[in-house]
Amino acid sequence: FFFLMIRRPPRSTQSRSSAASDVYKRQVSTQSTWESSQRKILKMNTRHGLKIYKLHRKSGQRWHLLRTMLTQLVQHERIRTTHTKAKFLRQHMEKLLTIAKDAEGSIPAQRRIQGILTTEFARKKLILEIAPRMKEVKSHRTRIVRLGTRKGDGAPVSYIELVG
Repeated sequence: FFFLMIRRPPRSTQSRSSAASDVYKRQVSTQSTWESSQRKILKMNTRHGLKIYKLHRKSGQRWHLLRTMLTQLVQHERIRTTHTKAKFLRQHMEKLLTIAKDAEGSIPAQRRIQGILTTEFARKKLILEIAPRMKEVKSHRTRIVRLGTRKGDGAPVSYIELVG
């Protein structure tokens, strides 16, 4: 019965949400139009050039999918996959080839490759065979060739292959 005896203090006439909105209105009205237009421009330009392929997977699943596909691409030099996965793989394969160019004499570069590729055969092939071939090539070391659509679900399918 003690909880019935405790009285609440009387409420203020102005609710919290309306008080917060009044403060916000005052802040907005004091901003200059130039400031607000610049903020809109910055909001529009923030995503340019940032294409992130999520592939309907969590980050850990994406990482393991990427590692496996990179390893397969190094081993076979051409794999068949969906077009979106091929574009996702192309970005990372270019970076991996850039690391591999310096990896023959560099232990840190070899360790970075070891953290990405899953098999010893793929690591050796990348460092000893593929990287020397790509030494002179600066960019566009992979090629994506569209094959059409997959029969089961109609997904666009492509080959991704190493050039050179």
